[in-house]
Amino acid sequence: MRRLRGGNNGPSHLPAEGDGLNMGAGILPFKLGFLLNPSRYKVIHGGRGSGKSWSVARALLILGWEKPLRILCAREFQNSLPESVHRLLADQVEGLGASNFYTVQKSAIIGANGTEFVFAGLRHNVSKIKSFEGFDIVWVEEGQTVSKHSFDVLIPTIRRPGSEIWVTINPDLEEDDAWQRFVVSTPPDSIVQRVNWTDNPWFPEELRAEKDHLKARDFDAYDNVWEGHCRSHVVGALWEKDYSRPTASRRRRRNNSGRRCWRRSGAW
Repeated sequence: MRRLRGGNNGPSHLPAEGDGLNMGAGILPFKLGFLLNPSRYKVIHGGRGSGKSWSVARALLILGWEKPLRILCAREFQNSLPESVHRLLADQVEGLGASNFYTVQKSAIIGANGTEFVFAGLRHNVSKIKSFEGFDIVWVEEGQTVSKHSFDVLIPTIRRPGSEIWVTINPDLEEDDAWQRFVVSTPPDSIVQRVNWTDNPWFPEELRAEKDHLKARDFDAYDNVWEGHCRSHVVGALWEKDYSRPTASRRRRRNNSGRRCWRRSGAW
């Protein structure tokens, strides 16, 4: 496993102008330049405003421009195309100046070289998911919402030589399957990177105001939403108010991400 540590917050400058895509001024945050390097698992976790989804969309479009790829964009629930990352990818096609190369269709995005982006929900689509075994890359968005069963079906399906599984996570509870599977017990040949708003050189002032307001109003919520730390309780649970108090039956530990979370005895 490789856990990357960014050396600065500047954008990653990628080759090369004149190749047909708009590569000017750096197109990925420094910490996410690894997305263009091969690895079986690429896992990004962190808070809002970090540029996770935006950067993954751009990286996939660049890789699909370089050679023909079949790319599945998946999430746990997708009842309609607007619930997918289709719109995000379409926007990034324009941002990269790649409209002459990529054709944005109603339910897919197709490259002039045969690259194909398709979109699917994982829950209740087991037979459909198994049909994607010939795909090169799967991007699982909102990984914290994906069930163990969905991952258990999806991962062995993506089996083509050199295939990759990308997962973006907005951390919620530490017991979520994605957190345990990819951050706590990281599989071999993985790149796991934590990114937050401080790593995004294009972090907008509008979001800065929202961030600061939540920090002043509800620090626990801010810590989860913007700093990307696990919540220490389930909102609305009967034990919510005293869950964070240490007792003989609750022990604290620091997980591999460096986040302290409280647990009830036997909860792990």
